[in-house]
Amino acid sequence: MATTIKNYTGREITFITKGRQLVVLPVDGRAYVGIADEAVGDYREIPMYRPVYGEVVGLPDPEQDTLYVVTTPIRNALRGRRTDLVIPVKTWRHDGKHGYYALEVSPT
Repeated sequence: MATTIKNYTGREITFITKGRQLVVLPVDGRAYVGIADEAVGDYREIPMYRPVYGEVVGLPDPEQDTLYVVTTPIRNALRGRRTDLVIPVKTWRHDGKHGYYALEVSPT
């Protein structure tokens, strides 16, 4: 598994570890992707769309032993091309604060 994790969501992310400690990942950068909607039809007059992802900008090239925390649209845009992307999952909320319990790795 990776020895380094870099946060490219553009915001600090708080996690609760298995030992119930708070860990904050600082911002290392911000990656962006444009998304357009492609109409694919209707279901009972409810429009259905497919996302069409543009070019991802602001994300560095892969580095050995490094994972990049990104947003779900970034990971979706690069699905099948990058295996070093993770997204925060399993949200928690308490006393007006929120964070995550885990990181989800890219599907293989």
